[in-house]
Amino acid sequence: MIDVEPARLLGIPEGVESPHSQLQSTLNACGLNGGATEDLRRWLALASFHTSHLYENLHDLEEVGAKSLTMLQRLGRSYADLVCADTYVKVAAPATAGAQSSDVVRMATTVRQELGQWLRSLGAAQLGKGEAANGGAASVYEQVSYQVLGALALHGCFSVAATLLETVCPSLTSVVVTRGESPVSELEREFSRTRLTWTYRENGPDHARVFTAVVDSEDGRQAEGKGPSKKAARSAAAQAFLGRFARRQRAEAEAVSARTVPPLCYSAPGKAHRETVADLRAMFELDQREEPWLTQALTHTSWAYENKQELASARQRDNTFLAHHGSLVSAFLAALTRCRNTFSTTLDPDEDQARITGINNEWTHQLGQALNLDAGLLLGRGETGRERSRLLDGAAQGVLAVAWRAHRIRLLQRRPDALDRWLEGLGHELDSFTQLQQICSAYGIGLDHEFEVTGPDHQSVYYCRLTMTSHRRTLTWQAKDGGRGHSAAKIQASREVLDIITADLVSENPAWNAQERALACGMLLSQIEGAATLSQRAMERAVARGDLGMAALVTGDTRAFAVWAEAASGLVGRIPEMLADAISSLYRAAVRYQRIGHTSPLARAHRALGEGSEAVARGLAAQATSRALDHPLAADLRGAVVDWWRSSTAKVALRISDEWVTRDRQLLPQQTGALTAVLEWCAQAAAAAGRAVNIELAAPDENAHVLIELPGVDVPATCNALTSLLNSTVPFFSCTPDEDRVLLELTQPLELASLPALARVGLDAYTSSAPRPRQAGVDTAAISEQRADEDPQRDFAADSDYPRDILPGRAQDAVLPGP
Repeated sequence: MIDVEPARLLGIPEGVESPHSQLQSTLNACGLNGGATEDLRRWLALASFHTSHLYENLHDLEEVGAKSLTMLQRLGRSYADLVCADTYVKVAAPATAGAQSSDVVRMATTVRQELGQWLRSLGAAQLGKGEAANGGAASVYEQVSYQVLGALALHGCFSVAATLLETVCPSLTSVVVTRGESPVSELEREFSRTRLTWTYRENGPDHARVFTAVVDSEDGRQAEGKGPSKKAARSAAAQAFLGRFARRQRAEAEAVSARTVPPLCYSAPGKAHRETVADLRAMFELDQREEPWLTQALTHTSWAYENKQELASARQRDNTFLAHHGSLVSAFLAALTRCRNTFSTTLDPDEDQARITGINNEWTHQLGQALNLDAGLLLGRGETGRERSRLLDGAAQGVLAVAWRAHRIRLLQRRPDALDRWLEGLGHELDSFTQLQQICSAYGIGLDHEFEVTGPDHQSVYYCRLTMTSHRRTLTWQAKDGGRGHSAAKIQASREVLDIITADLVSENPAWNAQERALACGMLLSQIEGAATLSQRAMERAVARGDLGMAALVTGDTRAFAVWAEAASGLVGRIPEMLADAISSLYRAAVRYQRIGHTSPLARAHRALGEGSEAVARGLAAQATSRALDHPLAADLRGAVVDWWRSSTAKVALRISDEWVTRDRQLLPQQTGALTAVLEWCAQAAAAAGRAVNIELAAPDENAHVLIELPGVDVPATCNALTSLLNSTVPFFSCTPDEDRVLLELTQPLELASLPALARVGLDAYTSSAPRPRQAGVDTAAISEQRADEDPQRDFAADSDYPRDILPGRAQDAVLPGP
C-alpha cells in the first residue's frame, strides 16, 4: 500500500531482481500486497544487501554505490525513531523533557535490536562472504533492517513500515515511562524489595561478540537482553523487565490524563502572539483545537519560569517537550527530502551527496525565521536584551511537532512553501568544528578547546579558545564572537579558523592581521609536514576540499595551481627538500586517484558491463585510454602522426600550416598515446562509413592543434565515449568532438625553472603520474633510416619523418593511402 506518491527515482539496474521470499511475505502481511511495483521490489532487494555484499558485487552493479545503502539506513532509522516518539507521546506524560528524551532513546534502542533479531530469523539479509561465514554481527542485521524501512519510506509505503514495526517490535506496545534514570537504576529502585539475580553469557567471534544478560526475580519473573557489551546487555534486560512488569498501570493513567485534559490558550498572551498562532493555523491547515498546542510551541522556558501561575491555570508547559518531538520530525523530513533528491539523479552518490546530518540549532533558527515566529514567541524579561531570532529553534521544532501530530503522513503532501524551501535548502554540510576536526586529524594535528564564560547565569555567553598542536608548533585562536553554549561557541571559533585557512590566497588577497597571518602560515606548514601521513580516505577528502591547491591540480588547471603555489610560498617561505618529498607523494597519489582510482571515470568504464553498442564503446574507449597512459615513448607531433599513418589502412588527407615548420612540439608519452588513440578511433569510424580522414596540423599559439574531419560521420555519437575519458585522464590534452570533426589541443607544460619549489613539485607530479618517457627526444634521422630498412619500397626524406611528397605549406594537400 502506497500512502504518498513517491518522487521520480532512478530505477535499480538489472542484477537486483526481487527481495527474499520470506521478507516479501512479511511485507505482504503488513499490507504491501499488490502495491509492490517492480521498481519497489528491486529497491527492497537492494535494501536487503549489506555493504559487504555490495562491495563484493560492484562489477555487477556499477551504477549503485555503497553510500546509497548508508542513505537508506539513515532514512529508515529516522523513521523508526519518529515512530517511537509518536507512540511514546500518545501514552506517556513524563515529568521532564529530559525524561522524555531518555525514554524515547531507550525505546528506539530496543526497537533497533528487535528489528535486527527479526531480520536474522528470516535469513533475508544478503551478506558478504566474510560476514556470512561469521554469522553476521547483530549490528549488521540492524543496519539492513533500517535499509528496508528506508526503501519503504522512500516509496511512500509508510503504513506498511509502521505495521512492520508494530508486528516485529513488541516494545512499541509496552511503553516504559521513567524519571530519566538508566534502566538498571530504575529496575533496582522499582524492585528494591525483590531479590534480583543476574546471569550472563556470550558468543560470536572475537570481533563481533554478542552478550546476553538475564535478570530473574525471586518470584519467578524473568527477562533478557542482548548487546555488544555486558553493560549494554544488562541495560537491555533491565528495560525488557520494566516493560513487562513495571509502571504499566501508571503509564496508562498518565496517558489518560494527558489525553483527556488538554492545555488551554493563555488569557492575555498579546496581539502579536495571537496573530502568529492564527497565521500558523492557516499555514499548516490546522483545526482550532490545535491552538493551545501552538501556544505551547511558542512558550519559551524563560517565559514559563516567570509566569508559573498563568502556566498552571492554562495547564501548559514550555516548548521543550514539543521541541524534542519536533526534532525527530525535522530529522525524518530532512532525510526523506535528501534521499529523494539524490536518488532522482544518481544511485552512486559521493560523500557530499550521501551525507545526511543532524538538524542543528542554526538550521532550526532559519526555519523559525521562515515561519515568522519571532513576533509571537513568548520570552521572559531576562531574554529581551538578546536577539530574538536566535531563540527560535525550540519554537520551530515545536510547531513541526504540532503539525505532525495533527496530519502525520499528510504533512508530506500538504505543507507550507516556507517549510518546503527550508527542507530543499538544507545542504547537510558538516558543522565548522567537525570540518576543522577532519582537517586536523588528517594531517596529524592535535585540536583542543577551552571556554570562557561571560555575563549572568541566565544570559551566559561562551567564548572558545582553540589550540592546534603539531610536532613542530602550537597555534592558538581566541574566538572573536561567542555563542549561547559550548557547542555554539566551538562552532563559531572553528568557523573563524576555517575562514582563514581556507581563504583563496589568489583571488581574495586576504588582508590579515599578524595573528591571522601567523595562523594561516602555521596551519599551511603543518599540512605540508603531515602530507605524507594521509590515509586514502583522508586524501580523497583533502582533494574534495581543495587542500594545498589540489582542487586546481587534479583537474588540470596547472596555471591556477602555479599561481596558488607562488602565493603559498610567499606566505610560508622556502619549502625544505624533506617536506617537498612528502608533499610530492601526496600530489602524485591525488593525481593518480583522480585519473585511475576506483571512482574515476576510467575505472568505472573498465568495470561497466552490458550489451549494446554503447556498452561496447565504453569498454573499447577504456582500453584505448589505458593504452594511451601506458604509452612508453615521447615523440614530436609529426612523428606521432606518421607512426599512426604507417600502421593505418585509412585514406588520409593531411594539411600542415606554415607556422608548423618552426613550432613543432615535443609531446609527453601520454599525449602521444592519446593522439594515437584518437587517430585510430577516427580512422575506424571513417572506414566504417567509407570516407577519408582529413587532418590539419596547426600551431597558432604555443600549443599544438590537430583538426580531424570525418565527413559523413556523426562524431559526437561516435567519439564521445573516448574523448570524455581522455579529457579526464590524460594531462595537457583536450579533445572536443563537434558534428563531423574533432579538435585536439595538446598543451605545452609550464616551464618549471622559474617557479617556486612548491609549484615545481605539484606540476612534476601532475606530469609524471603516468610512466615517464623512456627517451628524452626522438632521433628523426635514425627513425627514417630504420623505416627505410623496414620498407625499402618507400622513399623517406632524410631530414623528415614525412614522405617526400608531404611538405609544409598552407595550401598544400596530400592524400595518403594506407601502407
